Amino acid sequence: MKTDALKAQAEGAEEVDQDEYINRVKQSLNAKKEIDDQIALDRLKQKRLKRKRQRDEINKQKKLSRLEANEEFEEGEGEDGDNNDEEDGKEDLEEQEHRRDLNKKKFKRSKKIEEEPEDHSDDESEPEDL
Repeated sequence: MKTDALKAQAEGAEEVDQDEYINRVKQSLNAKKEIDDQIALDRLKQKRLKRKRQRDEINKQKKLSRLEANEEFEEGEGEDGDNNDEEDGKEDLEEQEHRRDLNKKKFKRSKKIEEEPEDHSDDESEPEDL
């Protein structure tokens, strides 16, 4: 009977040892999983930070190029980009004179039309350009 008691006690001890072993393995696996999750999270944060820095750098470059373009325009670079304001001014004056001439011609035509009596017999003739 002593042997039976000792055998039962030994089997109980083995069961306890197996349960402890299983618990330790589970804890180890959980700890490893937590560490892997933390590593993955850290990598994700690093990628996001890297992308944010790249976007910030790109935006900074865009802003600088816009500022440079504005400065060049304010410094007097001409409308056509050749930095020759004198020619641009001449072109503007020529354009204004051309518009004035066209407006004078239109005004003269409208005066003539008002002075002439309305005669609709020439409706088939060519219409006047305005």
